[in-house]
Amino acid sequence: MTKLPRMVRLLTQRITVQTSKYIDASDVTGQHGSEAWGTYEGGEHLITIKSGQPHDRERQTFLHENLHAIFDFAEVDGLLHDEELFVGRVTPTLLSWMRENPSIMAYLQEKA
Repeated sequence: MTKLPRMVRLLTQRITVQTSKYIDASDVTGQHGSEAWGTYEGGEHLITIKSGQPHDRERQTFLHENLHAIFDFAEVDGLLHDEELFVGRVTPTLLSWMRENPSIMAYLQEKA
C-alpha cells in the first residue's frame, strides 16, 4: 500500500502534506469540538489529513483537500455562477497538478 504523499507541487509551488490525530473544524462548522477529516490552509500552503483513516477514505480526503488547493490557486471564488469561466480557470491548474505529481496520481488510483 502506497503511503500518503508528503508534498504536492502546484504551479511550481510546494504544498506540504502532514497528518494529525485531531483536526479542529469548529471554525468551519460553527460547532465547538467538531472534527474534520482534513484541511487546506492556503496562506501556509499546507494540507493536513487526519491520521488513522481507512486507506480509501484517506485518498478521498487527500483529493478533497487538493481540490481546495486547486480552486484556491485558480482563484475561482465567486465564479460558480459562470460555469464556463469556472472550468476555464480550473482546467490549466488541474492539468498542472496532474503533470507535476505522477506519484500522486498512482497513489489515488491504487485499489485498497
